[in-house]
Amino acid sequence: DAALSTESPPELGREVFDHSPPPNAGMMLIWKRTAFMAGDPLNPNVLYFSRFDFPEAFPALNTIEFDERITGMFKTYIGLCVVTETAYWRILNDNPDYTVDRAVNGMGCVGMRGAGSGREMGWAVDRDGFRLYDLRTTIKASEVIRDRVDAFNKVNLQESHVAHSRKDNAI
Repeated sequence: DAALSTESPPELGREVFDHSPPPNAGMMLIWKRTAFMAGDPLNPNVLYFSRFDFPEAFPALNTIEFDERITGMFKTYIGLCVVTETAYWRILNDNPDYTVDRAVNGMGCVGMRGAGSGREMGWAVDRDGFRLYDLRTTIKASEVIRDRVDAFNKVNLQESHVAHSRKDNAI
């Protein structure tokens, strides 16, 4: 009834009272008691984030727009990383006063399942390989593995096995 109010529930656009439902998204991540969602087919460049401590409430104003399609997200011990097709973006600070900056140019992520979180680092797969990233430096995983193998005693190298452990953040 227009006589009651012209606003549509749940008070769309009001900073404190807007409890809009979550958007369509293909990726979701919880970081610092906030839900982050990306991969909306209609808005592939937009990162949505919930109200602090209300992961079911996504105010219309809580968005960050990037200059290209978001292809991955992961968190590290320092902050949140959003990966686009050709860049890594750092998101630091607290909801809603985030600092967003482009940290790495020329490297991105191939798609939604091409990025994830380890224990202290995140990882992303780009067109040139698999990289680890802790929001400070990007390391090509093959270099890390090569350095480990170079340090081995080569006498019994044929008896060594390789396995990935997310729990222990090790290869």
